[in-house]
Amino acid sequence: MFRGLRNTVCLLACVLVTVSCASMGRDLETPRFSVLGIAVDEIGLFEQRFEVRLRVQNPNDIALPVKGLNLDLDIQGEEFARGVSAERFEVPAFGETEFTMRVSTNLVRSATQLSTLFAPGTDEVDYSVDGKVSIDLPFMGSVPFDAEGSVRLTPAPR
Repeated sequence: MFRGLRNTVCLLACVLVTVSCASMGRDLETPRFSVLGIAVDEIGLFEQRFEVRLRVQNPNDIALPVKGLNLDLDIQGEEFARGVSAERFEVPAFGETEFTMRVSTNLVRSATQLSTLFAPGTDEVDYSVDGKVSIDLPFMGSVPFDAEGSVRLTPAPR
């Protein structure tokens, strides 16, 4: 009697492990990022801070709870700024979300790009971003992303 019960329990355990592993192994597509705007936040002698408006699109059939991200921003093909954000938000399944994060740079790293950003008549620049987004789902961890395009510059508040 105990032998039959033990076999049944072992069989149920194997089925549960198989089902659990199958559901963990979801093959999720990488979220898509794009830059919507870049605006001056603070200008200092040694550090400049910008607000970057981003859109993230979720091509998956489940919502993606984001618990943070980091990114590197290049302007006109040159390294420009870096930023991290611990802002939590959720990207709905087959949906998109917009958010703003701060990035920082310094004169040494970005003198050429700063002169491009502040040149008269410059209202659009080419960009590329890459980084990692941290997804708050079991076994997901951080997902790398990259994107490129052009973006209109947002005037600094007066």
